[in-house]
Amino acid sequence: MKYLIISDTHGYITAACDAIKKHSPDYCIHLGDVAQDCEDLEATFPRQKFIFVKGNNDVWLRNNMFPDERFFELEGKNFFLTHGHKYHVKFGLDALKKTATEKKADIVLYGHTHIQNLEEDGRLFILNPGARGKYALLTIDNDTIKAELF
Repeated sequence: MKYLIISDTHGYITAACDAIKKHSPDYCIHLGDVAQDCEDLEATFPRQKFIFVKGNNDVWLRNNMFPDERFFELEGKNFFLTHGHKYHVKFGLDALKKTATEKKADIVLYGHTHIQNLEEDGRLFILNPGARGKYALLTIDNDTIKAELF
């Protein structure tokens, strides 16, 4: 399966739209900031599967349909999605990694810093797609996880 990972679009979804058209992902994951962008992407691509979390700039959100974080399993992998601000990711990933380890996550996706990051820490695969205009493509094939930053 192929996952398009985006975050911090802040009202600019053109690059996200282009990436969805180019890669035709099985899922598009938006890691927060701005929730309205998520709704606009859903309207633009009604057949695309989306997974969203809200970010620190989504506190005004009236409809609470976007959670702060998500934990779920797909393809035998446990995903942990968060915007990252509640884990103070601008100052390091220790709190994020601790929660991910406690929840037995395999893949951690976060945003907030606007800086692309891809690392493996033990059994954790950690990815930040960056901000507006940047994204990541995550693929899972059998038990192999691969990612590319764009």
